[in-house]
Amino acid sequence: MSKKNLKRCAAAVFGAALFAMTAAMPVFAEPETTAETAETAADEAAVTTAPAEDPDSTDSSTRTTGFMENTRPITTEPPYEPDNPVAGLEYEETDDGGIRITKYKWTSAKHVEVPAEIDGKPVTEIGEECFKYCYCDTVSLPDTIVKIDERAFMFCAYIEEITIPPHCEYIGTHAFDSCERLKTVNLPESLTFIGFSAFDDTPFNETLTDKFVILGDHLLYRYNEDESEVTIPDGVKYIGEYAFEFKKLKSVKIPDSVKEIYEFAFEGCDDLAKIDVSENIEAIAPNAVANTKWQMDSKDEFIVLGKILLNYTGDENEVTVPDGIRVISRQVFNFCENLMTVHLPDSVEIIGEGAFARCPQLQIVELGENVQVIGRKAFESCRLLSYVRFGHQLREIGEDAFLECYKLESAYLPDTVETVRSHAFGYQFGDDADTYLKMNTPLKLYANSEAVRAYAEEADIEHAPLPDEENTKPELSISTEADAKEKIGKPLGKAWIPAAILGGILVLVGGAAAVMQKKRSKD
Repeated sequence: MSKKNLKRCAAAVFGAALFAMTAAMPVFAEPETTAETAETAADEAAVTTAPAEDPDSTDSSTRTTGFMENTRPITTEPPYEPDNPVAGLEYEETDDGGIRITKYKWTSAKHVEVPAEIDGKPVTEIGEECFKYCYCDTVSLPDTIVKIDERAFMFCAYIEEITIPPHCEYIGTHAFDSCERLKTVNLPESLTFIGFSAFDDTPFNETLTDKFVILGDHLLYRYNEDESEVTIPDGVKYIGEYAFEFKKLKSVKIPDSVKEIYEFAFEGCDDLAKIDVSENIEAIAPNAVANTKWQMDSKDEFIVLGKILLNYTGDENEVTVPDGIRVISRQVFNFCENLMTVHLPDSVEIIGEGAFARCPQLQIVELGENVQVIGRKAFESCRLLSYVRFGHQLREIGEDAFLECYKLESAYLPDTVETVRSHAFGYQFGDDADTYLKMNTPLKLYANSEAVRAYAEEADIEHAPLPDEENTKPELSISTEADAKEKIGKPLGKAWIPAAILGGILVLVGGAAAVMQKKRSKD
């Protein structure tokens, strides 16, 4: 065969193989245009314009304010009526048995009164974007509400005043953003969280001019000055999201009264080199002080603030967390590729969300004697995890805590366990991250706790009373990358099958073309 024909043959085979690989890759197609996506696009387009007209409107009336000219549609649908408290409302049940309002379809009602109870269950939450772009003048919320989620009332152009219920604890990010007439917000002392930009572009936001803006239950919502050395007032309990964003801080003194520091609290404070904080602080978001001089200049593998482990920068196979640490923060060891064995001291009480998730080589974990809470997804997708010692103080195991831990064949859980959240043991993801499948593994739960036994029965997992002797720690085994990716349960999805078949056909076609070319060259 000539060099020219040889090159042609190789190119044909390479092209076929490349096409097969491309076919096997996931395709991210443009979503089909539906009424729902069209409505979302219209919402987004309305960010810089007046609220879009309701598609069912038959007429419109114009109002002029000091902010902008808005058009409010007038519909022919019947207005809200007291004897029909769920008119226009869509809702769902929450995990704790309450009701979450998920959507409100505006009629011509200028006043909306959310009921305190639906289907015999208390209404406890206003869901994401529930009232977004609503044209009503007022909304009354029942005392049963404890949470108002992200963007719940965003772009409500006509609301001038709202009273947050007396037991509400949470107002999400951008919850009232761009409510251009909102002058008065009555906030209760129960609020422990108010998200970033909750009141941006409202008249109410313009009234928050104090040096330290403290709202709700002593939440430091915003710091308005730009000093290099700051002492936060005593009595503050929570430091809010982005509270000190892009300030020229060099040092900050945090009082003993502070319980928690939320996400990105010191975002952009690159010169912050000194953080004086009490060891009694209960929680700090891992990214609260990220990229500050204090953290960036640290030479330690364990980045600790107070008694909270915020970050781990090492890459050892075996890690012993230093004594004295009380909280392993969120995602501290997430994706640690080399980690095989973990030893926690008895001082650790809380393991945060995703703290050890997706560690492909993690096999042995000793939690220490006093761990009380294992957070959501704490050991998710640790596929080689085969041994966990839980100690004797454990109270709560979070949702998805040991999801896709295929090698975990037994768990010895203490009598102290009170709560086991959904999919904590024995499950894997389905075709997407929102669905679950039972794993086909020999998992067995040993426990006397009623909560564990109830979970095991509901999840159809084998269980037995806790024996006198606990399980013994196995020998550490060296695994391969293939082992780390092993799935014992049902394969997820079948999209690869046609792609693989097509790829095989194309490779065969390429090979046949090469043979034909060789035969022609001989002739």
